[in-house]
Amino acid sequence: MYEKDYIMRLIQQMIKVLLELFGLRQKGSYEESYELIDLTLQQNTGLSSEMINKFDEESLIAYLSPSGNLNYEKCFVTGILLKEEGELLFKQNMNEEGLSRFKKAYALLGKVRNTSYAEMLPQMKSIFADLENRLGLNGN
Repeated sequence: MYEKDYIMRLIQQMIKVLLELFGLRQKGSYEESYELIDLTLQQNTGLSSEMINKFDEESLIAYLSPSGNLNYEKCFVTGILLKEEGELLFKQNMNEEGLSRFKKAYALLGKVRNTSYAEMLPQMKSIFADLENRLGLNGN
């Protein structure tokens, strides 16, 4: 019960951030969008976007696994924010950097794909479908 409440609060917080990012992106406020992503990443992981993006996928997952136990909350938040950062980069024709974010997002969200986070977020399937499409993993 407590875990479900915690997960719902985390998802609600992420929805609030995503709505704010959507509004900023619609206005073309890319710098503010990057700042919000960076602030939210720092609050949730202790690392800036720049630091996170120095890790490869495996190293990032290891960092988010203190004592060998994966922190699903940080994995979820980081994956969602990296996907959003990738979207911003693509909008600015920085496709290589955007693809790098999508790969990390896919790896992180893959770790939470079959957990209660995915079950409580109906959009998770569409998030994965979008990432698979962006990464060319959909068989086309």
